[in-house]
Amino acid sequence: MELELQGWKVKVALVAVAVVVIAAPFVRATMSNKSRAEDWHRRAVVAEESVNGLTREATLDYMHRQYIPNNIVVAVAGAVDHAEIVDFFSDALGDWKQGSPSRWFPAIDGQTAPRARVQYKRTEQAHIEIAVHALSNQDPDRFAVDLISIILGEGMSSRLFMELREKRALCYDVHSYASHYLDTGAFAVYAGVDPKKTVEATGALLEQLALVRDSGVSDEELHKAKELSKGRLLLRMEDTRNVSGWIGGQEMLNGFVRTPDEVVELAGLRLDPAARRASAGDRDLQLWSTEFRLLQFFMTHPGRIFGRARLLDEVWGDHVFVEERTVDVHIRRLRQALAPSGHETLIETVRGVGYRLRTAPPPGVSAHSTVTDLARFRGVSTPVPRAKAA
Repeated sequence: MELELQGWKVKVALVAVAVVVIAAPFVRATMSNKSRAEDWHRRAVVAEESVNGLTREATLDYMHRQYIPNNIVVAVAGAVDHAEIVDFFSDALGDWKQGSPSRWFPAIDGQTAPRARVQYKRTEQAHIEIAVHALSNQDPDRFAVDLISIILGEGMSSRLFMELREKRALCYDVHSYASHYLDTGAFAVYAGVDPKKTVEATGALLEQLALVRDSGVSDEELHKAKELSKGRLLLRMEDTRNVSGWIGGQEMLNGFVRTPDEVVELAGLRLDPAARRASAGDRDLQLWSTEFRLLQFFMTHPGRIFGRARLLDEVWGDHVFVEERTVDVHIRRLRQALAPSGHETLIETVRGVGYRLRTAPPPGVSAHSTVTDLARFRGVSTPVPRAKAA
């Protein structure tokens, strides 16, 4: 059993191997069709019989076969002592016997042509989903797929949201997502629409997919997607449960762990929320707690202008009552802290409005803003120190 440590507050996560085999690409819609409804009813009956046939003994047998010391990673995130954690789990689980877990089942692609499935339900909304094969969590190009998903359908400025909801009023909910598994993956787009608009909405989804395929994405879209992805990562690293999941999942599935500061960088400026550390190159930047939170907020929202009142609410909290000019004092201190590395000009004053973090590098600083630079990370691994418990 292996132990990983990172963060402040203690969290423990048991991460076992879990594999989901993705079905072949299909288009799924919900609409009125008696014959297909009867077909799906028969399928549902068969599925119910299969679930009801699952016994308690079979479930326990699976658990005892798969959840064993040599098939589990214990990930701990918190202000803990490494030796104490090792001793704790050694005492608690030291007599846990090892075993021979079943191997995961490889994905089998038996599809030879596009296919569509329709399921009928009495609802006021039609649910459309278009899915295609994508990349596994071991493929170095999976990061590119994630960025395409952000551009296409994640967020209120995404292509699908702007085209199908804002411009054409075809739906309320529309989004895309990517899933990565051990040897396969899936990329999908979804829309919830009025049943009368199902055909039009399906055509619009296909149009947007074809546009990405044929024309690609712009440099501006790619830059925004990278910044959004970095912001999400920084926010996730504020929660110890996410930190433990981050290190445990990577150790189990990849055999190594990439730390947050490996994948969060803006114009040569690095921020590691887990270690409360900011750096530029080999230089550690000396930041007080408030200035660190202020920089973290800016780096999770690059390019956006924030007034003093908004910054007070986001960084200080809406329960703290201080004058808005307090923001100016801490902005000045933050710039002073960034000055030794030449990054003070990243914090830009927008007169009469507030402040923002520049997305373009300041003069004299090389452009290096990336969430996952494929050329940089291929073959690179930085394991988190770990100890084996008896």
